Amino acid sequence: MYKREEKNLYKYVLLKEILKYKHCYLFISPFFILFAIFFIYPIFYSIRISLFSFKGIKPEEFIGFDNYINLFQDALFYRSLANTFIIWIFFISIVILFALIISSLIDTPNLKLGGFYRLAIFIPLGVSTVVVSIVFYMLFQNKGILNYFLGFIKIPSINWLNSYYWSKPAIIIVMLWRWTGYYTILIYAGLQSINKNLYEAARIDGSGTWGIFFKIKIPLLIPVIIFCMIIGTIDVLQQFTEPYLLTKGGPEDSTMTIGLYLYYTAFRFGKIGYAASIGCVLIVFFIIIAIINSRVRKLNEKYK
Repeated sequence: MYKREEKNLYKYVLLKEILKYKHCYLFISPFFILFAIFFIYPIFYSIRISLFSFKGIKPEEFIGFDNYINLFQDALFYRSLANTFIIWIFFISIVILFALIISSLIDTPNLKLGGFYRLAIFIPLGVSTVVVSIVFYMLFQNKGILNYFLGFIKIPSINWLNSYYWSKPAIIIVMLWRWTGYYTILIYAGLQSINKNLYEAARIDGSGTWGIFFKIKIPLLIPVIIFCMIIGTIDVLQQFTEPYLLTKGGPEDSTMTIGLYLYYTAFRFGKIGYAASIGCVLIVFFIIIAIINSRVRKLNEKYK
């Protein structure tokens, strides 16, 4: 009885607060309306059509969970997941390493032109992914600039985009060029929050630059590094532009990512319902990532 009265009281107070600030809610309502139309509704509609044999034009035919059953028996689906995982593990490892090194360098006290370096590192993120991919497509050609420099130092030319083994590294290189600056700025912001007195105390105890890096900076940057890993995971799961423009998913599906496979299934093979089931699996991945992020943040706040 008391709980019911407490809930009714809470609803009354909430309604009273909404009516009190109704003008404020009116001003922010366009965001929530657009968010519901272009984000929430498509998610539920995708879940719905994933239960149908839907090709976009013909009438829908309800087939239940057949799309999901076929999906988990699809060898190309698992291949695309494996390719995405390989790209993710190398990209995340290298980009965080580069970001840690570069952010530590630009965090040097009394560094001249520090603002210029930070801006220069961040500039690649402002360039369109399509433009970046096209430029690197030309660089990776057999007679492109990259192979020219390799030949100049007596290294045999590499068939970057048509090689089963070199096509993934080519995509990872493009991603590293574009995203290293972003992760560098995130980690640099984390470095700014570290009390500089800790560095002085470490130097008094006899620690050098590497000692400070591994014993102070890395441990205190763990929450930022985990955040970077989560953001990077989401980016890689959505990866489409680079493999599409550079390799079209080839050769032999070696660069077929989950995002590219979803696109081909929907718009090349015309299996909209089947593609929606792939999208729903991705939604599950994103929810898992969000839960992990929430748990990590709670642990971080607990042990602060």
